[in-house]
Amino acid sequence: MNAGSLIIKAVLVLVLATAGVVQFRFGIREQLSFSDTAEHTGPSQLTSPHALTGAAKKKHLFEADLDGALALLKKALAANTTYMPAWLSLVELYNDMGRRKLCLLALSRVHALTEGLNRYRWEKTVVAYQIGQTELLPRELHDIIFEIPGKTRNDALRLAFTMWKTADDLLANVGEDNLIHLFNYGVRTSRPDLALSFWQDMVNGGVDYRDGELLALIDMLLRENRVADAGGIWHSRFFPEEALYNGDFTQPLLKKGFGWRLNTSHDYEYRVEPVPQNGVAGIVHLRFKGWKNINFAHLYQIVPLSRGQHYTFAVDMKSRSLSTNERPFWEITGYKCDGAKTAVTDMAAPNSDDYESYSVDFTVPDECAAVMVRLRRKPSNHLDNKISGQLWLKNPAISRSYKDVLTGEP
Repeated sequence: MNAGSLIIKAVLVLVLATAGVVQFRFGIREQLSFSDTAEHTGPSQLTSPHALTGAAKKKHLFEADLDGALALLKKALAANTTYMPAWLSLVELYNDMGRRKLCLLALSRVHALTEGLNRYRWEKTVVAYQIGQTELLPRELHDIIFEIPGKTRNDALRLAFTMWKTADDLLANVGEDNLIHLFNYGVRTSRPDLALSFWQDMVNGGVDYRDGELLALIDMLLRENRVADAGGIWHSRFFPEEALYNGDFTQPLLKKGFGWRLNTSHDYEYRVEPVPQNGVAGIVHLRFKGWKNINFAHLYQIVPLSRGQHYTFAVDMKSRSLSTNERPFWEITGYKCDGAKTAVTDMAAPNSDDYESYSVDFTVPDECAAVMVRLRRKPSNHLDNKISGQLWLKNPAISRSYKDVLTGEP
C-alpha cells in the first residue's frame, strides 16, 4: 500500500471520529435540554388535575405556601370539577388556613360527590376526623368496616377503637352488624376485656363464627395470662370428654388452644401412625436423628383443671435404641402460675418390645387454672450425648385421683 492511500485512510478516520464526537455532544445537549424541561416545569405550566393537586400538596405541606396551594387546587378543580383528591386537599387546606366555613362547604361537596360510593370513603373519613367533624364518623366507619375488607377495614377499626374505648360505645357507633369485626380486631390487638365482651354478645345474639376465630381468642387469652377465661370458653365450645384433649390422637394435632402443640425441629421427625388393632390413628412415633444433644420440650398440651385437686397422668410408651443417659420422660407443671411443683414420670427405657405404662400423681396448686403436660428430654452431660433412636407413645390421659380420700391426707 503506497503512502497516498495511507494518508487518505487516515483523513477518513479523522473525519469519522470528529463527526462521532459532534453527534455525541449534540445528543448529550438534547438530553440535558429535555431533562431540564421535564424537571423544571413550573406549576403555572401544569394542566392535569393530578399534577396540579400534587404540586398543591407540596406547596401546602413542604413550602407552607397556602395561597399558592389554593391557586393550584382551584386550577385543578377548574379542569375537573369532580376530581376528588383536589376536593379532599382543599378541605385540609381551608382548615389549616382557618377558613372554617369554606372548609365545611368543601367537605359537604365531598359528601355529595361520594354519596353511596366506597371510593374515597376512607380518605373522606380521615379528613373529617382531622378537622374535628367527628359526628360524621359513625356512619362512615360503619359502612367501611361492613363493606370494605383488607387494610381499609383494619384502618377503620383502628380509628374506631381510638375514638371509643368501651364495648358499648363501639357497638353503638359502629353498629351491631359489625360485631364479628369488632371481636376479631379486639383479639388481634390483644384487648382481652373488649374481646370477651364482644364474644359474650356473639353468643347471646347467635352470631356465626369459625372455630379458628374462637381458637384465636383462646390463644390471645393464654398469652395475656387469662387462663381461667380461656378454659371456660374452651369447655363451653368444644365440650371435651377427657381432661387431656385428643389423647387418642384420632384427630390432627390442633396446635392451638388447649390442644396438642408440636414445635418442629431438624433434630427429630414424627408421624402419627395407625394403631395396629383397628387402623385408627393413635400412636405418635418420634425418631431422634442423633445430630444434637437436644433439649426436647416440643410436644405439649396446656390442660385446664380444677384448682387444688389431685390427678394422675398416665401414658404408654415403647422404644428402640434410645441412646445417651438422658432419655424422654413426661413432665407436668403449673401453667403461668406461682407455687407449682413439677411432677415427672420415669424416663423411657432404652429398648422395649412392648408398650410399658408410665404414670405420676400431681396436684394442681390453688394459684393455677391449668397445667402443662409435655414430653421432655434434658441435655446430657456425658461425652456421648447426641440422642438417637425411636419412641412410640399412645393413650396419654389425665384422671382424677382420690388417693387423698383413701389415705386421709389433705
